[in-house]
Amino acid sequence: MQSYTCELVLASLPRFLKTCPRCKSAAYDNSGRFRVNANGKRLDIWLICRCTHCKTIWNMSIYERVDRATLAAADLSKYFANDVSLNLRHVFDPAFLQKNHATLDLEHLSLTPQGEFPAEGAAAEVYITSEYPLPIPVSRAIEL
Repeated sequence: MQSYTCELVLASLPRFLKTCPRCKSAAYDNSGRFRVNANGKRLDIWLICRCTHCKTIWNMSIYERVDRATLAAADLSKYFANDVSLNLRHVFDPAFLQKNHATLDLEHLSLTPQGEFPAEGAAAEVYITSEYPLPIPVSRAIEL
């Protein structure tokens, strides 16, 4: 039996499920941008999201009133550069989601499989990997 490895890659940034207080829509798009606000030596850092219907902004809190010196310079520059990998690190962090009372919209999670695939009907072992912890059932990964 032959083995194959398939990596699931995100095709777009994940959306969040949270009711908009303005229009009562249930989803927010991840803008891919961070907002960094300074007050003296303290920083606030948020992930900016927009309602899918009325475009109301929701700032998901990453850090509040954190001392600038406690953040690694490399991470701080990634926040200013709107680094996608840093964005996804937060998005797939359960503590971050819980802190902001949000959940990922798994139904609209856009994944693209990459790698080798067995011929249809052939017996094979298929290993499915991802750079991020994807909270999806194995059956969904197989359907891709």
